[in-house]
Amino acid sequence: MLVIAVLGLAVNVAGFLILRGDDDNLNVQGALAHVLGDLIGSLAAIAAALVIRYTAWTPIDPLLSVFVAVLIAGSGWEIVRRSGHILLEGTPEAINSLEIERQLSALPQVGRVHHIHVWSLKPGLSLATLHLRLHPTADVRAAVEAAKLLLREEFGIDHSTIEVEIAPVPKRPSGQRANT
Repeated sequence: MLVIAVLGLAVNVAGFLILRGDDDNLNVQGALAHVLGDLIGSLAAIAAALVIRYTAWTPIDPLLSVFVAVLIAGSGWEIVRRSGHILLEGTPEAINSLEIERQLSALPQVGRVHHIHVWSLKPGLSLATLHLRLHPTADVRAAVEAAKLLLREEFGIDHSTIEVEIAPVPKRPSGQRANT
């Protein structure tokens, strides 16, 4: 048992060293959690083998196995939670839709922002769709470019689809004439 556990530990350390460093990719994080679980399992098997060899206390093996299982379940749950959030098109945790609305509404040609939907296809790739209601005299192209720039620079949203609505020109009260 001890020799196999030491060999398993060596293989798992190598796998861990190869996979570490890519924090943005959820698939790599899942593989890393799996390798880390195996690595901890190998350490637990080595510890159990040594305890059983020198003390003959066999309950250490199932106790350490349960401990490792709890650790693996915890990391597995986090990956399932994050992937479910992505699959259900939830707003990325680092993005606040109300702040997006506030900042876009502050742009000079924008009257109102609504129907904001922000989601991600994978960690680090956020997308957005929204409606901008512009003032009647607004330069549509400049307003959309300003909105896309703000989304990219302030929120890391590189892909946005913006529907433009032009606010109606206010009607004059009846009885008033236009200045000519």
